[in-house]
Amino acid sequence: MTIGFGKIFAQTYHPFPENEAVWHEEAWGIGCPVIPCEYDQYMYSGDTVINGYLYHKLYLSYKFLGQVTQSGYVGFIRQDSLAKKVYYITLGGPYENLLYDFNLQVGDFYPETYNHNSQDTFIISKVDSILLNGSYRKKYTLLPLLFQGILWQ
Repeated sequence: MTIGFGKIFAQTYHPFPENEAVWHEEAWGIGCPVIPCEYDQYMYSGDTVINGYLYHKLYLSYKFLGQVTQSGYVGFIRQDSLAKKVYYITLGGPYENLLYDFNLQVGDFYPETYNHNSQDTFIISKVDSILLNGSYRKKYTLLPLLFQGILWQ
């Protein structure tokens, strides 16, 4: 019999935000080394039903060099908490796209998503945890897949 001691952290699934969610993306470039060139703010603004599923309407405010250059609805988000997946439909788009899959395991192929096309093939090489706001969240490490000794990119 082997007995081991150490810290083990149970990974609780934290659903994608459902209410009053707001998140930001910033991008720096060669011409903007001190402040971000681009600043995007996404938030939910209302709900709608599409093909029998409840979606949150996704609103974007886009700033370039501090000036709002675009704002309005950009699409719809829903999550399947049982499957631990989040889906996205672009505004005017007819198809639902996988946005995030929080159920991936080591050895799985990183799936084609709205943000990742199938031309870049990666596998999940490590699933770890990161402490955020007092709870552990999944952190994935991706490895590019090699074909006959050639890095596939």
